[in-house]
Amino acid sequence: MRRQRHAHIPPPAVTTAPEAAIAPPWSSREWGIVAALVALTVIVFGQLFRHEFLFGDDALFRAPLLWQPLTTLTFFGRNAAAQLLLNLVLHAASSALLFVAMRKLTGALGRSAFVAALFALHPMHVETVARLAERKQLLATLFAMLALLAYSYRRLALVTVAFAASLLSDPTYVALPLILLLLDWWPLARLRAERDLRPLLTEKLPLFALSIAGAVVAIVSGWRSQPFPNAIASYVRFLGRFFAPTGLAMPYPMMTIDRGTVGGALALLVLISFAAIAFRRSVPWLTAGWFWFVIALTGAQSFADRYSYFSYIGLSIILAWAGALLLPRAIAIGGAALVVIACAIVSFQQTAYWQNSETLYTHTIEVTPPNADAEYALGASLRSTDNDRAIEHLQRGIELAAYSMRTNHTERPSWFAQAHVDIAGAFIAKGEKEPSGAERTNLLQGAIGASRRALAVDSKIGGARELIARAEKLIAADPHAERDSHLNAGTMLSQQGRFPDAVAEFRKAVAAERNSVDAHVYLALGMLQANMKDEARNEFAAAKTLDAGAANEVLTKALQMPPSPANFDSFVARIR
Repeated sequence: MRRQRHAHIPPPAVTTAPEAAIAPPWSSREWGIVAALVALTVIVFGQLFRHEFLFGDDALFRAPLLWQPLTTLTFFGRNAAAQLLLNLVLHAASSALLFVAMRKLTGALGRSAFVAALFALHPMHVETVARLAERKQLLATLFAMLALLAYSYRRLALVTVAFAASLLSDPTYVALPLILLLLDWWPLARLRAERDLRPLLTEKLPLFALSIAGAVVAIVSGWRSQPFPNAIASYVRFLGRFFAPTGLAMPYPMMTIDRGTVGGALALLVLISFAAIAFRRSVPWLTAGWFWFVIALTGAQSFADRYSYFSYIGLSIILAWAGALLLPRAIAIGGAALVVIACAIVSFQQTAYWQNSETLYTHTIEVTPPNADAEYALGASLRSTDNDRAIEHLQRGIELAAYSMRTNHTERPSWFAQAHVDIAGAFIAKGEKEPSGAERTNLLQGAIGASRRALAVDSKIGGARELIARAEKLIAADPHAERDSHLNAGTMLSQQGRFPDAVAEFRKAVAAERNSVDAHVYLALGMLQANMKDEARNEFAAAKTLDAGAANEVLTKALQMPPSPANFDSFVARIR
């Protein structure tokens, strides 16, 4: 009996987009979409032209020589508006190139436009555009987009050149060849069976060689991956922020991840990955999009918005194709428009926080848990405008970091010693503005102490020894320095309850400067604490004899009394 032969039936929902083989010619619609992408990008990020350089943005001008001419555009100089314009141009160009590449790869006009719009406007991408120090990533991304476009035309030589340029800008995309393999699976359908893998790998050997070289350069340059628990938790955080981009900040504090959280995150990632593999034939875009996200995030050194820049393309692909498959056309189009508008609104607001270092780090402190890095960055950025607030935030950063090192055994932050130096500089700046007196000496002594603590952390820290010498010189030049030193010492002993020792220091202050109203008043107060009332009355009388008005002012300030010319006499009269 002859066996009946059946025609071969292709797998359901084909592993390719049939239209990808021959993309429709470009028309006014495509050009209109490109124009709309650029216009939306300018509307959302145009406010950057009014922004200032951020703390740390000088890293742009210390760029590697291979790409420094392009990144700094020396004829712009250190003009914030011009430099941010270049960031905006690079971001807009990458968005347009992504649309062109997706259009060529998939043939899907609307979905490609949606993917490109999410790339252009997602709030998680604000950091990359608004921060000049991320110029290298913008360049690396632009060349990566050119590589994608060249790959859609099978121009492997151009792919290699673009990939090399991307790695020279920044070794962020060392895994790009793996993403190209995903495109071979979908939408290009070049990887239909195992026998198809060898030629696809062979043609990419130059790319893998560049990847290895880029990885070596990254490691030599100091690249460090996250601990495994943090990396797993970061994947889930990135996944959540894609759909709900709230509480965005820079920098985020390092968080201690408990085992339950890590286990749950790992289970979720494994579940999604197995689903992507299981449904690879029926919904290949899920497989390609999900593993694009996973691969592009590999090697992220921490949880930071900038690491989502390229990886979110994979999730955007899943969202675009899922919406087109599951929703009626009209609802899908309306939903996509609402998503894009919502992203634009949130990104516009997020961009406003990047106006200057103070607005950015203040916002970060408001929306994150206790954040030592943000406290330090805010304090350091305030050094040139408000030393009082600078000291407050620098000390807060040191306290938070020290607590984390004690309780969570975290590494000491790289800025820890510098924070002490900054505090010392702020103390000296305040001390130089103070008139000669105990407060001035106290500030200068504080500067010496902070500088010595910095040297204890890092004996080679710059500026600490110079600040010590400067403070000591200012103290030596102050005719009241010896008196003030004893007054400060006595005050500290008094606060510790060591009243006889405090009286001894106050006596030394009087001996150093017999005509000092401050010394006599503080000695009298110390004697009262030591229950030496008769001697205290004598010292109060001596202060009043020297200058009654000054004695009243010193006592009022020392006891934090409401201002009154009668404070001195009424206080002395109550001594029994």
